[in-house]
Amino acid sequence: MNIYLMKTFQEWAERFMEGDQPYVAIDEPGVGVDYGQLTDAKKISLFKQLEKDSTTNRRWGLIRTFFDRFYDDVVPGDILVLGTGQVSKFKVRAIVRIKDNAYYEEGASSEDSRHRRHVEILWQGEPFLVKEWGWARRIEVLDTKERLKEFIKVYTDVV
Repeated sequence: MNIYLMKTFQEWAERFMEGDQPYVAIDEPGVGVDYGQLTDAKKISLFKQLEKDSTTNRRWGLIRTFFDRFYDDVVPGDILVLGTGQVSKFKVRAIVRIKDNAYYEEGASSEDSRHRRHVEILWQGEPFLVKEWGWARRIEVLDTKERLKEFIKVYTDVV
């Protein structure tokens, strides 16, 4: 079991936790296909094309890393801390357990959060800041003893 931090938009985080079947999701304009069904060669081709077509300076290799992590590294049973915040802030909104594999939900645009995973909510409440996690981007694994200790402190404080 791994523990991940996921930073997203406030509106998305709220949408994720609504309804009968909560989920977490990532998305990006131009990734309007079932990413999990692509071969490695097609994933490389997709992101090369996105970089070529882009009118802004984006870190497409890093964005691909986030998609790969979401689809390939995260597995059912993993814990994910859902947060929001500006670039250097991380406000915890929910702690969830991943229930299934990633899947693609058809939608008109990336605003529809098309790349999803169902979750079980372990905790959800008033958002609070964790200064130590300000470094987190879209989806990051807590992979050191120090970071895992930070999670244990946060989790025991809220449950």
